[in-house]
Amino acid sequence: SHLVIWNEPNIFFWRPQPNVEDYVKLAKVVYPALKKADPDSLLLAPATSGVDLGFLEKAFKLGLLENCDVISVHPYGCSKPEDAADRYMKLRQFIAQYAPKGRQYEIVSGEWGYSTFTKGVSEETQADYIARQALSNMMNRCRINIWYDWRDDGPDPNENEHRFGTVRQNMDPKPAFHAMNT
Repeated sequence: SHLVIWNEPNIFFWRPQPNVEDYVKLAKVVYPALKKADPDSLLLAPATSGVDLGFLEKAFKLGLLENCDVISVHPYGCSKPEDAADRYMKLRQFIAQYAPKGRQYEIVSGEWGYSTFTKGVSEETQADYIARQALSNMMNRCRINIWYDWRDDGPDPNENEHRFGTVRQNMDPKPAFHAMNT
């Protein structure tokens, strides 16, 4: 089994406000319990919004790498997919600096997409980006690449969160669906 502790703990999902110290404390409790219950399980952490290098480095300094198996990030904030390469490189440097001796860590892109809302990217650009994102992540040794989102979350064309899907709410495919399928 695979487990992610918390979604995007570096932003408003961690209440009342993001707290890297508390997040690492949680990982230090969950990780040994998970391994005891299922030694073959994998803990993915910290699933940050963006490749938040400040949060990640502090978490690594506090011992997160001793209490997880895979590093998960959500590379939002990249104006184009290839922009994540520099962030992945810096993240790998931090992992090398703080990892326990002999431990290797895979980096996964646990969530990442581009919205086609009115002020977002066009549907054609989203289609271009979904393919480029998958290829860029492969080139950066991220074997897991989860596109956000499969289906539009709502009907409002002016709501950013409603337009990340590769299909519309009525299940009609957008160009991104065809691009990834191809």
